[in-house]
Amino acid sequence: MHLPYDLAIDNPRNPNMIGLSRREFARLFAGCQVKVRRTTLAAPLARWLAPNSWAATLLAWLSPLQIHFAATVAR
Repeated sequence: MHLPYDLAIDNPRNPNMIGLSRREFARLFAGCQVKVRRTTLAAPLARWLAPNSWAATLLAWLSPLQIHFAATVAR
């Protein structure tokens, strides 16, 4: 089993950091069972919210604010 982790969205400040879509994950691991979910609160938002960790924890559950994909890939 593989556990890839990558950007879900492009980084507007760095054109070299390009996000992958769920479809791209499926294409990269064709023939495998792929389960993908969004994770990881956007770092600038997490740093801004750090003094109020309860708010960061709450917002970390909101998918639009999660900027990475974590996947499980199995044959």
